[in-house]
Amino acid sequence: MENYVDYLVKKKSGPGDAAKIAAVVLALAFISGAVALWIGIASGLVVLVFGCYPAFLLITGLRREYEYAVTADHLDVDEIIGGRRRRRLCGFDFDAMELCASVSDSDKSPEMRRQFAKTINAASSPKAENARFAVFSGEGGLNLLIFEPDDRILSAMRNYARSKVF
Repeated sequence: MENYVDYLVKKKSGPGDAAKIAAVVLALAFISGAVALWIGIASGLVVLVFGCYPAFLLITGLRREYEYAVTADHLDVDEIIGGRRRRRLCGFDFDAMELCASVSDSDKSPEMRRQFAKTINAASSPKAENARFAVFSGEGGLNLLIFEPDDRILSAMRNYARSKVF
């Protein structure tokens, strides 16, 4: 039985992202103002105009989305940066998965406090209410994935790893 299910989650921006945007805008204004005072107003305007595109790229690069895709018995988690680039965060077969449960599940929460080779946070925010975690073996040992799947992703995962998805 071959199936494909995917789901996209947008990362919520926080105060750190707002500070980065303010820093980029202030840096652009400061550099163009310094050039305008040092060389001339026309040069400052040129720096401002040509500095807007890199500033736009930096600011839109802060926008992150996470895509979860279940294909047959494999889960892939990708990060989409600014709507332009895609980066693979992790991928594993459900045979390599030890456990998948809710982050708020008190019975399974001791599993999250184990030592992991790598922790991957692919949730919209650190305190997302429907966040889940998956423990799987990957490169370098056990890995922890924190993500926010919807019901379709969970049902597809249960099709292949019923005893591991809680």
